[in-house]
Amino acid sequence: MEQDFVKNAAHELRTPVSAISSAIEVLQDGAKNDPEARDRFLGHIEQATARLERLLDAVLVLARAQTGEEQPALSTVPLEPVLRQVFDGITPHAGVSLEIEAPPGLAVATNPRLLEQLLGNLVANAAKHTDSGSIRLIGSRVDDTVAIEVLDTGHGLEPKDGERVRRESPELQGLGIGLTIVREAVRALGGEVEIGPRAGGGTTARVVLPAADGPAP
Repeated sequence: MEQDFVKNAAHELRTPVSAISSAIEVLQDGAKNDPEARDRFLGHIEQATARLERLLDAVLVLARAQTGEEQPALSTVPLEPVLRQVFDGITPHAGVSLEIEAPPGLAVATNPRLLEQLLGNLVANAAKHTDSGSIRLIGSRVDDTVAIEVLDTGHGLEPKDGERVRRESPELQGLGIGLTIVREAVRALGGEVEIGPRAGGGTTARVVLPAADGPAP
């Protein structure tokens, strides 16, 4: 499990680092002399750096939780802004729509960095395997919990893969890089996660976390 976590964390870190490196290379090749191009690639660097900072923060929180050194700090987190931020970091295939459904004021008692990271990984996995149709992020209140679903119209999972995830097996290989981090983040937050095939095609990932007391600020 530790080896899987380190491998997946390293893979996740590589993406923003590669984006920063590529942008710097383009700037050094002459884009820095074009004000419009320079500003565009500096924007890419800024976005990738912010993503890298969030990812490092999430990984450190998970590492401390795994060793028992420190539990994730929880706060009242309005859900809809997090869902929008997750979609802002995703580039789906051409023609794939991104849709959000969450009632106003719905809030989760969670760590915002871990929530964004785990949802980002689930949506990135959905985007990778969805060539047409849609990816939907749906939040709803269920008693004293909040259910967050990622529904896609992609290639779907084999039934045995869905069963393996529902049993919360330590091994998630074959279901997409980053799902080991998803499992560990949900576990650290005291929640549950299920991933399985959708009727009619595609995949559903469902995360259940404690609801925050009272309305979102």
